[in-house]
Amino acid sequence: RGVVVEVNSETDFVAKNAEFVALADEIAKAVDAAGAHGVEAAGSVALPSGQTVAEAVSALSIKIGEKLELAAAATFDGQVTIYLHKRSQDLPPQVGVMVEYDGGEESFVRGIAMQIAAMSPAYVTREEVPSHVLENERKIAELTAKEEGKPEAIIPRIVEGRLGGFFKEVCLVEQASVSDDKLSVGQLLKKNGVEVKRFVRFAAGA
Repeated sequence: RGVVVEVNSETDFVAKNAEFVALADEIAKAVDAAGAHGVEAAGSVALPSGQTVAEAVSALSIKIGEKLELAAAATFDGQVTIYLHKRSQDLPPQVGVMVEYDGGEESFVRGIAMQIAAMSPAYVTREEVPSHVLENERKIAELTAKEEGKPEAIIPRIVEGRLGGFFKEVCLVEQASVSDDKLSVGQLLKKNGVEVKRFVRFAAGA
């Protein structure tokens, strides 16, 4: 099992605060032990102090005098790898990625987690893209093509081309691999016998 939590502060000064860092670590351990998924479930998890996570965050917020927030929490059962990325050496990691997968080497999947951290996909495959998101993209592509004065007969082809570009941006398996630009991530996964089941990407301040 794996867990990633995002606890936000308003300033870098507080993000480096020892009490803040210790609380975030304590929250991660408690959420992992409880198998809680999502902010609401994680917020109600009890800490060793007897306080819930939400109460402890609120209490430290009052003590420090700055708004603190449990912004995200995820627990995955199964085979997972976690990658934490530091944008600044003197701050805690500000991007956290957790990938649940089948097959292959953990070291290879860590590279996929780094891809997710860098390229921010929203879905694993195009089948996961909600229909309302797809419809909205289709409408934008149609309107753009009409505004550009493209001939009516070729607009459907232009729309499909633009949707293809959209999928390459938001779907992990269709993105160009950052480690091997000749292959898509999907081709790289297949080559290494790995199936990505799901992932989360948390980014402070995003």
